[in-house]
Amino acid sequence: MNILRNLDKEIDKHLERNNSDSTANRMKEILVGKDKNLKGGYLGLDDRLSLLTQINKLVACHKNANIDFNRQLGPFVGTYEILNYEEQIRKGNLERVVKPDLVTMQIPWYMVTTLLTKIYAKYHKNPFYKLNNKGEGSPFENIVKRRKQGVYVSASNNPNYQWTEGWEFNVEPFGHQNIRSFQKARVKIKRKYLKEVLDAKDKERRRIAKEEAEKKELEKQKKRKEILKQKYSNTYETLDHRDNECYAICEKKKIFTKNKNKSNCLYIGKTSNFAARRKSYRDFRKPNNEIVNKLVKKFPKKDRDGIIMKLINNIRVKRFKFKCLQDEKYLDHVEGYLIQRINPLINTSKSNGRRTLYKNRSYTKFVLNEEEK
Repeated sequence: MNILRNLDKEIDKHLERNNSDSTANRMKEILVGKDKNLKGGYLGLDDRLSLLTQINKLVACHKNANIDFNRQLGPFVGTYEILNYEEQIRKGNLERVVKPDLVTMQIPWYMVTTLLTKIYAKYHKNPFYKLNNKGEGSPFENIVKRRKQGVYVSASNNPNYQWTEGWEFNVEPFGHQNIRSFQKARVKIKRKYLKEVLDAKDKERRRIAKEEAEKKELEKQKKRKEILKQKYSNTYETLDHRDNECYAICEKKKIFTKNKNKSNCLYIGKTSNFAARRKSYRDFRKPNNEIVNKLVKKFPKKDRDGIIMKLINNIRVKRFKFKCLQDEKYLDHVEGYLIQRINPLINTSKSNGRRTLYKNRSYTKFVLNEEEK
């Protein structure tokens, strides 16, 4: 860490000594500060001499930077040449002219000769690998080609795991006893990302997804069949099916009824087929219309046609439909109760003893009298 700290200090000193940005900014101020120059005018002699001085200083800055860089690079280049020479001797490609004294020293396995450099070059990526070096006029344009993202090239470059920075598979050499242990740890993780393994996992994933989709589709079809079954089963009825209900025929405007006929009620009845019953009541001009016939009988002095004209567009119907009305005896009970409470105009049952029969009855409580049993 001390080496890196010292290197940073030297770089800062070098940049401070050879700061070409300040020189360039001064040149820009000379150019931009004169309105005549912006309009295409000529610079004066003093301005031109000042610019020439600044340009010479800028060139000198870059020459100084180049000299300083090569001075600092010299020791690294010389060291690299010696290390390369020693590597060739170790491999047997070269021989020593003068055999120097050899020194035995203990160092970690990854520090032997250039092994650490090779490991870094092969298994490590710094942040610069993320940068796109295929720029306009780049010297590396035809040398380095980046791999296409998402295309399987190796275990570390596949759609599931993209090695972009740091150690490959996040395995560092420093935490292992030797190179064999380091390679074993890498291979152990690498096996998870082999193309055959990934293809098998992808195939299994697609199979599970397909089974789940088929299962969901079967459940949808099953629910759809149940819905259709319930829908169409409700459309069928047995021959003995009866849809019992009570109904009250009332006037919109009080013409025939009086205050004692509650809700302007003309008639209360019961039926198991209201649609057929409605047809018999709808056309007041028919001679067998029950409502008209009963009103004529109730008011013998009134003309039949006059009664019909007063009924047209003045009739409304209230229907009482409950499941409990499917019981015939309860249907009779409710009809009698409504007649007793509402007192319709033309019902005849209220005068033949049914009024007293249902006088103390409740709408919800149903108990048969001795006469009804």
